[in-house]
Amino acid sequence: MLRYLVFPAIFLSFSLICLGQNDPMGCPKIEVLGPPSVTIPGDVITFTATVSTSRSDIRYEWTVSSGTIEKGQGTPVISVRTSAADAEKTITASVKVDGLLPWCNTGSSDSAVVAGFPGCGRPSDEFGSLEPDDIRARIDAFLIEIANNPNSQGLILFVVEEDEKVNQSNLRLRFIVDHIRFRKFDLGRIIFKFEEGDYISTRLWRVPPAAEMPCQHCFTIYGTEIK
Repeated sequence: MLRYLVFPAIFLSFSLICLGQNDPMGCPKIEVLGPPSVTIPGDVITFTATVSTSRSDIRYEWTVSSGTIEKGQGTPVISVRTSAADAEKTITASVKVDGLLPWCNTGSSDSAVVAGFPGCGRPSDEFGSLEPDDIRARIDAFLIEIANNPNSQGLILFVVEEDEKVNQSNLRLRFIVDHIRFRKFDLGRIIFKFEEGDYISTRLWRVPPAAEMPCQHCFTIYGTEIK
């Protein structure tokens, strides 16, 4: 009689092993992967869940510790919109996978760090007196950064000495404006500011939508105002 029970038991054991690649009980491996770098407040964080199974009937339920799920709920990939309230926070995204075997682990999570707001002392780039082609190259890199972040604004701040003009006729401003127009970039996405200082400098910022504009006290010219 015992010999007839051996084969079903062996068959059941092999069936459980074949149900999954990572677990003899047929349970897939679940992982969540966030961004590799720090996120600026106002930008979007992408979290991706991977489940090591060929099944197509599983469902994804996401929760986040902060921010707002902008799109992707119910799918393996979500976009989480950050805001000013998320500055200097760590956002954790957790996924629950429905449709697995009852004894399987169904969840996983990962975290992303949100930076503090950019301040007047932390521009994306800064340069002093350069050759014209070098300035054009720095502005090109800046415009690419702004183009890749369509919700952000570009800010160019000129640190000026006493004898330098603080208006639309400023030579450094006119040079950069001419180059931006040559590149056919939307000048309306750029803001120009002037601040008095002890040395000539040009500072470039990408300002996310939730961030406070650097140098609030500075004289400001909006790109849409430039003739």
